[in-house]
Formats: sequence, structure tokens, C-alpha cells
Amino acid sequence: QRIGGVNGSGTTASSTAVNCRITNTSTSSYTGGVAGYITSGSANKAVSTKVSSNGSYVGGIYGYYSTYPSDDYVYDCEVKGNAQVGGLGGQAGVPVLNNTVENCKVIGKGANVGGGIGLIAWEGSTPGVSLPEKNTGDDALWVKDTYVYGSYQVGGAVGSADLSAKRYSAVVENCDIRGYSRVGGILGGHNTSGKNRISRSYVRNSCISQLDAATAAKYGITAQTCDRFGGLFGAA
Repeated sequence: QRIGGVNGSGTTASSTAVNCRITNTSTSSYTGGVAGYITSGSANKAVSTKVSSNGSYVGGIYGYYSTYPSDDYVYDCEVKGNAQVGGLGGQAGVPVLNNTVENCKVIGKGANVGGGIGLIAWEGSTPGVSLPEKNTGDDALWVKDTYVYGSYQVGGAVGSADLSAKRYSAVVENCDIRGYSRVGGILGGHNTSGKNRISRSYVRNSCISQLDAATAAKYGITAQTCDRFGGLFGAA
């Protein structure tokens, strides 16, 4: 299933979901405030929208983006899912350019939960562009005034990245980031043997901490042994 407020699947550009409630009661994947599965498109918005799924790949804009998102904006939204959950989207590739998440709540019961994107799973061939940095020096991923709760690989900007030797450029401000293992202000962790590098990133006025039992029980978040917490990376 591919479920979205505007489009289930396909090209989705300059579309907006406002005051919507998108609910997927099954365990199927791909649920988004604007589209479940985006093949191309940019400049999408979700405002005052709630997205909830019992499955994975869940996001304020998209569940799954098969290319590289840009110019998307999410404000005052709540996103809940199982794994691969993000304020913008559940999963996408890089480069990620000029995207903003503000005043949101992002909750994942399992792994790969990010204020911006749950899982970055591939990288493009554009020279000199990396996650989520562009050559002009602008902040490519900005997450502000947002709660991010998950179990494993939880990040203020990105939950997890399957990349090696790539730079990260993101800004996380006034956020509450909680989980059990691999929890970081920018990135929770990664699934490759390569090392990730930080470039032009910062975390300000934010809390990175262990998820308390009451909050975990309230949202059904899977508990596990606590380890690897960092102001920027949980595990690099």
C-alpha cells in the first residue's frame, strides 16, 4: 500500500497537505502526509497534519522518496510509525537540499527515526554534494522545535545513513531527542563500515537523552540496552 494525503505514488511537486489526518492501520509500508511514495518532485508542504501508520517508511511529506528531496517544508505536524520514520520522510537519497521541519513530533517504535529523514539509503553522483550539504553553503536540513522519539538509531536530523565518508551539514535547534541506542543530535548511527564526517553542522539548545519508561510505554517504543549517545553522532 502507498498512502498519501495528495497522492499515493508518483511524481508529486508543489503540493500541500493542511489540517489533514492520514492513518494507515495496516502494517504495510509507505505512508506520507503528501504522498506515500514519491518518484520525483520538490517544494511540497505539510502543515498541521497528523500521519500515523502501523507500518514502516512514514513521513510528514513522504514515506519513501526514490530520488533526492529538495525545498520541502513541514510545520506543526505529528508523524508516528514503526521503523524508517522522519519529519520529512521515512527514506530518501542524497543530496538533500533546503528542507525544513519545525514544531513537530516524530515518533518511531523501532529503528531509524529522524527529525528530518529516518534513513538515507543511497547517494547520487553529483560532484561535491553530500548529505545534506550543497555548494552554496546554505543549511540543507534544518530541524527546529521538534520532539524525536525512537528506539534504535535516533537522530535530530537523520536516524541512520547507509553511506561512507560523506559529510553531514544540518542544523538542529531547540529539539528533544530521545532513544535507547545510537542517539545523536545530528545522526543516530549508520549501517556501513565507512566513517561519516560532520561539516558545517551544529546542535543548539537541544536535549539528547535516554527515553524514559513512561514515554516509551505511552507510544509503544521498543526498549533495549542503552548505549552510544552523542551531541552530534550517536555512532559514527
